[in-house]
Amino acid sequence: MNFLDIFSKKKKVTQDSNMLSDHHIDDLIFSLSHHKTHTLSVALIQASRIINFIDPENVLINTFSREEGLLAQDEREIIRLTKEIINNAEEAYQDNRENIDVFFNNSVH
Repeated sequence: MNFLDIFSKKKKVTQDSNMLSDHHIDDLIFSLSHHKTHTLSVALIQASRIINFIDPENVLINTFSREEGLLAQDEREIIRLTKEIINNAEEAYQDNRENIDVFFNNSVH
């Protein structure tokens, strides 16, 4: 079972998610810059929830703040996980698009 199955909705593939690079983190960062701000915001919140679920006491935060901790991670797995989170966020946006757009249009940026 994939950890992100906790979001348990059947995933729709969006045009934006197909544009995300599968090759390098730098390419992924560039392609993420083309997503809507609210999609990235939801993805960041989802990622934070996952981190908090895995490490509620923030014990691992020191590992990830050191470069060697980051270098030890599998880049392909980070890209896959990022795409999974972005797909979930985009799907959540599409499912509730009207309400989200009204909220953002009425908010001061």
